Amino acid sequence: MRDLVCKMLALVDSETQAAAIHYHVDEMTLDEVAALLGRSVPTVRKRLQEFATLCGKEFSA
Repeated sequence: MRDLVCKMLALVDSETQAAAIHYHVDEMTLDEVAALLGRSVPTVRKRLQEFATLCGKEFSA
């Protein structure tokens, strides 16, 4: 599982990687992740949605 997560994270930019890790692993809220990254909540939400979509495509392939 760890290798699969690393593979998925390698497909996105470093900011999306950070957002995904802070949100899913560190269990931070969208507000917390946005503040940490210096981005708006809608931007963080969009990055997480794009990452989830990418993961869905990879799992279905």
